[in-house]
Amino acid sequence: MVSGRAVMRIAFILGGLFALLGAARIVAGDRPGGLPARPVVVGLYENPPKVHSDAAGRPAGLFVELIEAVARAEGWQLRYARCDWADCLRRLEAGEIDLMPDVAFTEERSRRFDFHAVSVASSWSQVYSREDVRVQSLADLAGRRIALLRGGVQEQEIGRLMAEAQLQYQAVPVQSLAQAYEAVAAGRADAVVTNSFSAALRASEFRLRETPLLFLASNLYFAAAKGRHADLLARIDARLAAWRQDADSVYFDALRRALAPQQRERLAPWVPWALAGAALALLLLMLTSAWLRWTVAQRTAALTAAQHALQAQQAALERQVAERTAELTAANRALRQARDEAEAATRSKSAFLANMSHEIRTPMNAVLGTLYLLRRAGVTPQQAGQLDTVVAASRHLLGIIDDILDLSKIEAGQMALEQTTMQVGALVHGVAAMIGARAAEKGLSVRVEVAASGRSLVGDPTRLTQALLNYASNAIKFTERGGIVLRAHEEPAGERHALVRFEVEDTGIGVAPEAAARLFAAFEQADSTTTRRYGGTGLGLAITRKIAQMFGGEAGLRSEPGGGSTFWFTARLALGDGLAEPVPPSPAGAAVRPSAQGLRGARVLLVEDEPVNRLVALEVLRQAGLLVDQAENGEQAFALAQQRSGTATPYALILMDVQMPHVDGVEAARRIRQLEACRDTPIIALTANVFADDRERCRAAGMNDFLSKPFDPEALVARIRYWLDNGGRVAGAHTATSASGGA
Repeated sequence: MVSGRAVMRIAFILGGLFALLGAARIVAGDRPGGLPARPVVVGLYENPPKVHSDAAGRPAGLFVELIEAVARAEGWQLRYARCDWADCLRRLEAGEIDLMPDVAFTEERSRRFDFHAVSVASSWSQVYSREDVRVQSLADLAGRRIALLRGGVQEQEIGRLMAEAQLQYQAVPVQSLAQAYEAVAAGRADAVVTNSFSAALRASEFRLRETPLLFLASNLYFAAAKGRHADLLARIDARLAAWRQDADSVYFDALRRALAPQQRERLAPWVPWALAGAALALLLLMLTSAWLRWTVAQRTAALTAAQHALQAQQAALERQVAERTAELTAANRALRQARDEAEAATRSKSAFLANMSHEIRTPMNAVLGTLYLLRRAGVTPQQAGQLDTVVAASRHLLGIIDDILDLSKIEAGQMALEQTTMQVGALVHGVAAMIGARAAEKGLSVRVEVAASGRSLVGDPTRLTQALLNYASNAIKFTERGGIVLRAHEEPAGERHALVRFEVEDTGIGVAPEAAARLFAAFEQADSTTTRRYGGTGLGLAITRKIAQMFGGEAGLRSEPGGGSTFWFTARLALGDGLAEPVPPSPAGAAVRPSAQGLRGARVLLVEDEPVNRLVALEVLRQAGLLVDQAENGEQAFALAQQRSGTATPYALILMDVQMPHVDGVEAARRIRQLEACRDTPIIALTANVFADDRERCRAAGMNDFLSKPFDPEALVARIRYWLDNGGRVAGAHTATSASGGA
């Protein structure tokens, strides 16, 4: 009879055999038919809990568990290739890696890689920020530093969303999501775009703030290089399809651990074999079986509940993503509408200014021209004085209009600065000469102090002169005795620039401290009595400050009541190539020189649609001895030029109004330039428009010069003399001559 001790010994031996058998099955890998194991290279990058290395350095995570289960069932021998995400995709495409886990499907990737049909899991992208950065919409990311996985789908998608919203941001590329979280925690980035799996696991570890920005819901797969390893993908599909039908399968077990990483790791596969052997050895098989059935039932119920909860959460997130997408689309639409409305408002303002310039200057031209003709027709001394008063009032009104239009042009961004070689000393002396006669009438002295290097500078002398002349004119207006000092000195401002400070000091009435703060605002005076006593609109100082700001400078004053004032402004100017040289005379400058030959007998074409302006100009030209043909619009002008070009005496010069019905002056000049006999004929634009782009259009059409309305009759005749005297020397220069006159 066999003793109890012998039975126990036999049971332990059998248990050990069962354990060895289980281990042997694991090592052999259940290879079908005894075939040698197929080697398969799998990419491994750090993205827990889906793919990562555990504390011992072993591959782990949802995708690793699944591919190892497939390998055991199919007889594959796995080898892992560690790499960062972008390098993994490159090596997969090059065939150095057979399978890459955790790849989100996109249309672009489907052209480079093959995917299996049954997805492993679903995920979405979400923005997390530092605790001190509050992000509620894409607009809150404007100007922010965003950590992005290099080569990831989030990098391309966030770039597209920000571009559609017309928002700028700074990308911080990283090799792994761990580096992205560390960049935010260390302050090198303000936010990170990550996936839902990784964020759920590591957001609290790095103290990241969850934001409502969700996008790019996607399915995750194993991927292979295009056209390779279709059999591997097919076997993965077959295993996944079977596992997803069984709540007790390795798929749901691995998914549970990925969603709840704090739970205890799953027991090694050989442990049940060892337990079965021990149970047989201890004759407790029934009890152990019952306990296992109970455990499986509990796990099945837990997995089923987790699956239902996951599906509900996924549906809720999909709805939330759809809502956020709709909100972003609406916000983008609103931003585009606001931008379009702002651009339309700017265009409307520019069109209004152009129309106002034309509508005001055109009748002013008729008024001043008619007064000129009346003055020359012979009048009594009393009538001459009255006409002079009207002319002075008209020119004062024109100055106010010019100031208002200048201010409007600056505010509309329509005033462009020229870049011309200039010399500071010559500019200041020129302003002193302009005010010399007015200062002498009041018994005031004018002194110039210039401390400049003598080097040429590059800037807009016209606008600088305008700014300095505003100060100088005010100084004469508000000074009854003493004198005025005009100063300028240069200060270095880097290797390529100089900062020039202009000052005008007077011994006038001064300015109270409480008035100085508002004096540079538009339409402001020191007090209401100043306007009644001295006149003025309060625009000159506002324009001077805005011109200084356009030059990168500022404007201000030092003053005390009764002690005089010093008004100053600065301008940042580029350095020229050397010492300043005399500037060659422009048409405007040359017009004041006496002519070497007369105008009598020269035939010109006058193109003007306004009858009164045409009558005034016609009379001025005829009194100068010119033969004048008239045209009311561009179509008539082209016909007359074409007719005259077939004769031996084509037009010597054409005066062309710009804004006309039917065919305007720009189009007419373009057509006339195509006539062989008129290729070098001087064309002077008569324009009431004030914008630089209007003059650029005239230049491009072939016009040589500009005369702004209202024009001075003597200046008109002098300008015609210049072009008739110099026409041969400047022929063909119609695309390069500078504009002159006008605002």
